[in-house]
Amino acid sequence: MPGNSRPSTQSHLLSPEQHTAYVREFQAALRELSKYNLLIPRIAADGIYGPETAEAVAAFQSVYGLPVTGHVDPATWDMIFYEYNRLSSLQAPPSFVAHFPSPDTVVSLGDEGSLPCVIEVMLRAIGGYFGNMQLVTIDCRFTEEDAQAVRKIQAVAGLEETGGVDADTWETLVITYEHVNRPLYEPGQVPNLP
Repeated sequence: MPGNSRPSTQSHLLSPEQHTAYVREFQAALRELSKYNLLIPRIAADGIYGPETAEAVAAFQSVYGLPVTGHVDPATWDMIFYEYNRLSSLQAPPSFVAHFPSPDTVVSLGDEGSLPCVIEVMLRAIGGYFGNMQLVTIDCRFTEEDAQAVRKIQAVAGLEETGGVDADTWETLVITYEHVNRPLYEPGQVPNLP
């Protein structure tokens, strides 16, 4: 999608292909901005700086308090991409944190901290969803209670029943946790693990 590398102020130094690419880039950003502001006409991102594009640029300049010229000068370019990036960040999904530190990590009895805490949150949600699993306590310490719940999940998933959380068990927990947060069952149904 559009970036924000400003074209040279000396457009005669650009090849025709570069000029078309720059025009297409800001047209795509303006088109996206027109979804949020009806004063900016919707244009095609075709790489042609014709009358429709000049009208959209002039409308954008008017809305954002820039001199209305219909030409994309450096201040207009910067404002187009500032607004585009600002609105894109508002629409972007939240960032995810990768909790599991490495493929060879194993969380086991006595481990403490944020990773056991995240595991307990997942185990608690899973236990609250499936009728035959216990609800673990969230205390950010990996206890025997946590290991028992992990063994139950490992058994169902066909994994070695170690009670520790390695990369394979982590993936099973994450997939199961995502499932219980978006249930596929009808309201009132209570699925059980075997």
